[in-house]
Amino acid sequence: MHILLVDDNSLVLEDLAATLEVAGHHVITFSRGKDLIQHVQENPVCDVIVTDKNMPKMDGFEVLTTLRNNKALDKTPIIMHTSEPGLEPIVKKYGGLYAEKVPLSKNLLNLLRKIENGEVTM
Repeated sequence: MHILLVDDNSLVLEDLAATLEVAGHHVITFSRGKDLIQHVQENPVCDVIVTDKNMPKMDGFEVLTTLRNNKALDKTPIIMHTSEPGLEPIVKKYGGLYAEKVPLSKNLLNLLRKIENGEVTM
């Protein structure tokens, strides 16, 4: 799958991108939500978008809200990938999916597999 990934923590971003690429995904990374939004406005082609929740200036909920207002992305799964437990009901209200970061990337990889298999749709 073609995945857009945004996280302000460069170590997490590099590790997660490497994990996803080893799993066979094509990943484009961004360190700021604003950069992801700009990229999507110019080129909205992707299978999944993964965003961190806690980022400066534009947090994950702002990213999610902005992306959900883009009609070209209304069927694109957007995953909030965060270390904060218990946010799933809130993330769903914003039109997103939720994957907890612990254990590192296992939850995200499981959710991506479900999306790829058509078990989860937007």
